[in-house]
Amino acid sequence: MFLLISVETPRELRHLELLMEKSCVSSTFGSGTGTQVSLESGPEEQTQTIKLQAFQPLAVTLRLPDNVIFWEEPQLVHWSSSLMQWRLDGFLDVQYDEEEKTMSFKTIVFGSFAFVQDKYVNLPFQSWELHPVNANTVVFTLITANIDLEFEIKDSFVRLTKPQDKQQLLSVLGNWYLPWQLIKALKQVGLNVFPEEDAVKYVSIKPKIEETELALYQNMAVTSSSISYGWSKWNCTSGRDKIILRAVEHSMDDPRVNKEQWSLLMVTNRRVLKLKMKEDADLFSEEYMENLPYHGTIYHLMAKINTDEADANISDGFNYNLIDTVYQMISATKIISYC
Repeated sequence: MFLLISVETPRELRHLELLMEKSCVSSTFGSGTGTQVSLESGPEEQTQTIKLQAFQPLAVTLRLPDNVIFWEEPQLVHWSSSLMQWRLDGFLDVQYDEEEKTMSFKTIVFGSFAFVQDKYVNLPFQSWELHPVNANTVVFTLITANIDLEFEIKDSFVRLTKPQDKQQLLSVLGNWYLPWQLIKALKQVGLNVFPEEDAVKYVSIKPKIEETELALYQNMAVTSSSISYGWSKWNCTSGRDKIILRAVEHSMDDPRVNKEQWSLLMVTNRRVLKLKMKEDADLFSEEYMENLPYHGTIYHLMAKINTDEADANISDGFNYNLIDTVYQMISATKIISYC
């Protein structure tokens, strides 16, 4: 019998040789289900395989942290100090108990263990919307396959307001953060909806031209105090050089938006067009409104379409802190390329 004791602040770590009796399963060890033993040709892997065959492994049970969301069965890894990398090999009879949130396994590998999961399990997104509440507040909703999120953006700060039924998110829910602080806090609890540069290698998408996408985020942020924006199903099939999204003027007196009121916009690196078609059309068409032939940005196009009230909210009431915070959130999630 072995007893493992957790040491909070060890004074010094020492390597001790573990001597155990030889196992009688040297030739068949690791052939059962749940095995994570690698038989690679590297010297460390060969040594581990020989040890696994020669000695009786130690049975270990680890509990998953309660403050982290695991969207799927996590993988068990250990740190190799000689290779300076996390390794999947060296484990036998790995058993995951989802209800008890424990991982049981056998091993003779000692050191640092960790649970890992797909970094981009919540990508691509299913839909998103950006709605103004007043001149200083915008609501950003993001729908993924696993969770529906709602962010409230006010001046320089942002907070997560939904969902409210996830125990792991209670430490973050409702607290005001700077954008980078909220991003860090969400990642620490296992909620990552912020694709990095390498995400395109692991998520099946067709990314848009970066310059066009970033310019669009800037224009959306500038007009976010008066214009609602939303995802379009036509965006993912329009090619890298065209971005399709919905937009509508948002009235503070009547915040309800009928789907028939939404305009469908096509954005390229040269111009922005208001299309004749609606979101629920059966076929995509690039036919645009003849009375709105050319505008360089969404800002200028919406200025032509908007009422005087909306134009006044945008041009006379610039809230630069709000604009910057909205830009940081929508550019960090990259909603145009990943939805």
